[in-house]
Amino acid sequence: MRFSQDGASRDYVKFLALVSPVGGFYLGSTSITIFEFMAPLLLWFSLRGSRQMPQFTLFYVIYCVISVLSAALVFMLDGAGFGVRTFAVALRQFLLFSPFLLVFGIRDFDLKLAQEVNNRFLIGCGAAMLGGLALHFLGIQVQDNQQMLWLERGASPVLRAGGLVGNSGSFGLQAALWFTSWFLVRPALGQKMPA
Repeated sequence: MRFSQDGASRDYVKFLALVSPVGGFYLGSTSITIFEFMAPLLLWFSLRGSRQMPQFTLFYVIYCVISVLSAALVFMLDGAGFGVRTFAVALRQFLLFSPFLLVFGIRDFDLKLAQEVNNRFLIGCGAAMLGGLALHFLGIQVQDNQQMLWLERGASPVLRAGGLVGNSGSFGLQAALWFTSWFLVRPALGQKMPA
C-alpha cells in the first residue's frame, strides 16, 4: 500500500481538530498545548502542504523570520533568558498557525472533509468545555491567582471558570468557537449544494 501524502494530511487535520481543544494545560508559569508535543509531525505535514500555496507561504515565512529575528534582537539586548523565552513564543506562533498551511495545502479538500473536521472539533471542544466546567464547579482552579475576580476592596475573590488551561479568556473563546461551529458552521456545511 503506497503512502498517500494528501490522505495522511486529511487524517492529521481531523486528528488535530479532535485533540487540540483538550490538549492544553497549565504548568508552572507556562501554558502548554498539544502543539508542542506534536511539533515535529505538525511541521512536517504543514511544510509539505504549503507547497500548494507558494504566495501565502512566502508571506507567512517572512512573518516567522521577523518573529525569530526579533527574538534574536531581544537575546542580544536583554540577555539569554528573556531571549530564549521570546524565541519560544515565536516558535509557538508558528506551531499554532501551521495547521492553516496544512489545511490550505490539501489538494482534494471537499465538503465531506469540512464536515468531518467540524464534527471532530465539536466533540473535542465540547469535551474540553465540559471538563473545564467540571473543574470550576468542583472548585479546582488551574490558575488560582488569574481566576480571582475582586469585586470590591476588602471583599473575597470570586473564582472564574478558566477551562483546562486556567484562562477565563481562552475558556470564553473556546465556548464561542463551539457555539459558532454548532449553530453556524454545522448547518452551513449540511446544506445541499445545487447540481
